[in-house]
Amino acid sequence: MAGKRNSKDYGDYSYIKSHDKYRYDDDYDEYDEYDDEYYDEYDDEPDEYDEGYDDYEDEEGETYSRQVKMSGKSVKKQKRKKLIELWFFFIVFAVVICVAYVEISKRLYRGEPISADLVGDIIHLDADYSIADVINDNHERYMKKAYVYVEGQYQKISANVERNAFEDIATEFSVPDGKKYVHYTGEKEISDGTVIDVSSYNKDVNWAAVKESGVEGVMIRTGYRGYGEDANIVADQYFTSNFAGARDAGLNVGVYFFTQAVTYEEGVEEAKYVLSQIGGAELSMPIAIDTEYVDADESARANNIDNTARTDAIVGFCETIKEAGYTPMIYANRNWFLTRFEIDRIGKYQFWLANYSLLDFPYHIEGMQYTPEGNVSGVSGNCDVNVWFHE
Repeated sequence: MAGKRNSKDYGDYSYIKSHDKYRYDDDYDEYDEYDDEYYDEYDDEPDEYDEGYDDYEDEEGETYSRQVKMSGKSVKKQKRKKLIELWFFFIVFAVVICVAYVEISKRLYRGEPISADLVGDIIHLDADYSIADVINDNHERYMKKAYVYVEGQYQKISANVERNAFEDIATEFSVPDGKKYVHYTGEKEISDGTVIDVSSYNKDVNWAAVKESGVEGVMIRTGYRGYGEDANIVADQYFTSNFAGARDAGLNVGVYFFTQAVTYEEGVEEAKYVLSQIGGAELSMPIAIDTEYVDADESARANNIDNTARTDAIVGFCETIKEAGYTPMIYANRNWFLTRFEIDRIGKYQFWLANYSLLDFPYHIEGMQYTPEGNVSGVSGNCDVNVWFHE
């Protein structure tokens, strides 16, 4: 209490220094109240105290910690200072943790910065963000070179089948000035020609007019296998006249057969039929087997056979043609080639691709049918038109 601060104890009496008098201890409380009022008159600090500790040195240099009295204002100030210090250290600690987390995350995600000896045709994928654009570009190029997107999924491109030589379809295929048909105009060492394909649907053809229009070759249908259980081989009723007329006009001539074979043996049978139709004549173009999905007739027997059976039938045809001394070829559209064959087994034969939009086909192409609606002099109605390639 305040009175004890200014008094000395003399038994039952207390000497009050500030008032130069003695009082009985029984009167201490009365004085204590008086003394507090006196003290407050000269003290601008609040009447609140707290205990703290202070360090001091004695005459010999020893450091001691002693308990001291502190005003409430000083206590609040000291607490505020400590709180600010705690917040400061907390913020610094949080910043250090965040920076460390970000750096560790980056390191784990990026891997080590790319070294000079790894830079080449392929950029390794553990490179730094600084070459992210290069990595993304390389990834896209890799995907295009290694996979092809077909029917909702990426399909690995076979390393056993020769790739095509085309790079920029938008500029490599065009109609040159003074020409009527699409040509290959790229820089690769490939020469091209315009080829049409015809069947009995085109009826009588003026082959001299076809030649005059700039067409260089023709693929003529020899026949087809019927649908249903019988699946008989049927001759194209215009084959004989078309075959003779095209040859007489000086066109390069090849032939094709529309297949419904479901076994290797049936493929062989179809090939032998074609050979009998051409009668040993010399051809300047291939003998092709036309394989495709028939959506107009549910009785088309080759629609839903498995890939092995379909490949067996195609191989039976092509091998028979090859053994007879002719060049075998397979006609199909992009998705049919990519999803309905065991591609490694047919990759050695020539490919004739039906493609009416942007070319996205990874394998070699010897002929490309680019429209079924061509307007060719000498042919009534629409006509299939192709770009043909040869070394």
